[in-house]
Amino acid sequence: MGDGNNTVTLIIDGKQVTVPKGTSILEAASSAGIFIPHFCYHKDLPWEGTCRMCSVEVEKAPKLVPSCCNVAADGMVVHTDTEKVRQVRRSVLEFLLLNHPIDCPICDQAGECYLQNYYQLYGLYDSRFRLEDKVKRRKALSLGDMIILDRERCVLCTRCVRFCREVSRSEALGVYNRSVRCEIGTFRDEPIVDPYQGNLADVCPVGALTSKKFRFKRRVWFLDRTPSVCASCSTGCNIYIDHSNGVIYRFVPRRNPYVNRSWLCDEGRMSWERLQSGSRLVDPSRRIDHRFIPMPWDEALEMVAGRLMETVRLHGAAAVGAVASPAATNEENYLFKKFASEAIGTPNLDFRADEGHRTFDRMEDHLLRRLDRNPNTRGAMDAGMTPSEGGLDLDAMLDAAARGTVKALIILNQNVALKKAGASAALARTPFIVYLGEMNDETAAAAHVVLPIAAFTEKDGTFTNFQRRVQRIHKAVNPPGAAKNALDVIAALIRKTGGGVEKTDAASVFEKLASETPAFKGLDYGATGGEGVVLR
Repeated sequence: MGDGNNTVTLIIDGKQVTVPKGTSILEAASSAGIFIPHFCYHKDLPWEGTCRMCSVEVEKAPKLVPSCCNVAADGMVVHTDTEKVRQVRRSVLEFLLLNHPIDCPICDQAGECYLQNYYQLYGLYDSRFRLEDKVKRRKALSLGDMIILDRERCVLCTRCVRFCREVSRSEALGVYNRSVRCEIGTFRDEPIVDPYQGNLADVCPVGALTSKKFRFKRRVWFLDRTPSVCASCSTGCNIYIDHSNGVIYRFVPRRNPYVNRSWLCDEGRMSWERLQSGSRLVDPSRRIDHRFIPMPWDEALEMVAGRLMETVRLHGAAAVGAVASPAATNEENYLFKKFASEAIGTPNLDFRADEGHRTFDRMEDHLLRRLDRNPNTRGAMDAGMTPSEGGLDLDAMLDAAARGTVKALIILNQNVALKKAGASAALARTPFIVYLGEMNDETAAAAHVVLPIAAFTEKDGTFTNFQRRVQRIHKAVNPPGAAKNALDVIAALIRKTGGGVEKTDAASVFEKLASETPAFKGLDYGATGGEGVVLR
């Protein structure tokens, strides 16, 4: 039996299972590795109990019970795969498929459809209903910027309705009409205005709600899936990157109960588009008369190292300013700091081009989005990416550059020209600017040498979110053109300026970071996988 206070113990299919009080039978079974099919149940939505697909047999109960909305109790004995249970599942499927269209070959949910999977497991019967007698409903109805509704495919699980009511609070969707004419929809078929509407396609267990952006782009069985973290704000939502042959097709939420549960905002969901746009930097290049001329990597690195060391020789190390980034990984910032403070010797180091260091934990809405649009502000703070004694912060660096006392700036993946008021004028007066960046933005246009680097979907590493939770990102695709991992670029610059770096893989650099930086002391790179690790 359970401890009498906080847990209960029951028997499921002959296996003893102990779970916290208040756990449903379905969740108790899942914790023991026993799968119970379901449609209306979702781990992060309120219980509904409408579909009855999850019905199980409980000893001493007068009839089968829906396992999703019946709480496990001490001494309960549950059977999930008896003949009576299998017959009910088959009957539920037959009713759900009664008016369902036979369009699996063209349905965008194919490969992810609960109906398909369950029919293979529990159905395999011949229909007793003629195709011409099926109820016809409206198909391919646009519900806004992100979602298409096919009413014929809907199984009325109400997941989408509950999401809009309980999670996003938009109240956008409801159930209309009665009996066989019941259907999901919006009031007067008006478009959904909800910054989280992309989640509707995720929660739909069938092909009723599909994503406009992903629709008919790629069959899911051709996709590779890589776990990562969204880089659109300091929340650090966990995601999967779905990709094929070097092309990203979508981001979908990866469940983390401590960060984003099962959700993802639309801004983060679609952030992959800019990474595959024509605005990416693809070749190292130098600016000559307002034009950028591509150059080989070795030549570009030699030029950068030579100019920076010449500036130090002629004007002193304080004539060089280093701008780190809250969009860079912990590993990149660590190595960049070593380059600035040890190889160049400058005390001028800062990352604070915007208000992220003040707003990283402030919410923009009630659910996920935060005011800080950077993924690693907290990590940059913990890594000490600020001036050493006698050094200049970013404001002072730009003022000094405008006055002519700072002669060179090296900027790591941060659009300072856009973020900082007056930065463009200061950059225009700076004799030498190096930009390690992803995008062809305003700061790239002001630079004298541009070094293209990989985006977060194209490299391994860690971000630290607003909770100080260190989370892993993983490489899904290769960077475009000749762009390189920033760790390799920074390490090459360290070597060319007289320093030494043995290994540049993210795990090795993180090991160095954890051994030298107090906030990360003793942290293991491998242990940060899955749900991440919170710094103390």
